[in-house]
Amino acid sequence: MFHIGFHLNSKRKAINPSYIAPAIEQQPPRRPFHVQQCKYVGFNQEKSFNAVMKNTTPLHGVLILLCITLCLALVSCAGMPKAPQPGDLTGAEQLERVKTLVGTWYPTDGGEDADPIAIYRLSANDNSVVERLFPNQKKEMVTMYFLDDGDLTLTHFCALSNQPTMVAEPGKAGEIWFRFKGITNLGNRNNAHMHEHCLQFHDDPNRLDATWVLWEDNQEKEARIFPMVRR
Repeated sequence: MFHIGFHLNSKRKAINPSYIAPAIEQQPPRRPFHVQQCKYVGFNQEKSFNAVMKNTTPLHGVLILLCITLCLALVSCAGMPKAPQPGDLTGAEQLERVKTLVGTWYPTDGGEDADPIAIYRLSANDNSVVERLFPNQKKEMVTMYFLDDGDLTLTHFCALSNQPTMVAEPGKAGEIWFRFKGITNLGNRNNAHMHEHCLQFHDDPNRLDATWVLWEDNQEKEARIFPMVRR
């Protein structure tokens, strides 16, 4: 399985409306973790580090090494999962939340003859949820939601011919954000793939917003938002 990390996000880029489903929302739901790549800055010239150390006192050298160690630690921490907070749902509770989506979902601005966006059903003795995105179309995709070591996990069988796996971040009942864990059949790490996913619930149990975040060239490229209604 091929792994790609993700790091601190400074500011969300504008979303290109040409890539978003009908009934677009101007901004995606709150994102509780990081989505944009943070470029790692190191010594690019072979003599840079030696030159710096040569012109320093022993104390300065120690301070420089401490600074480098601290920077590396911060970069490592940036990709760590969000820590659970009081009141956050467990993975099992998040799966039960996903189970409430069973049914057929249509675009909120679609008429009676609109094609469904997604169909959810239970599977595997009710231990998993199957999502069919764009059902009965050539581009139909399947996402499986299940528990892995107590964490809500998904594997998305994408029309891009790769299969990302994501793990749900700790959070409240209103939304579930999934962070990238790994992927199969990606080939080059710069190839396009779905890197994040969000299910945002509403007070109306028949309303749902689903967001898929596409990465390419090892950075976020676009977010696709699907406002849906169950009927």
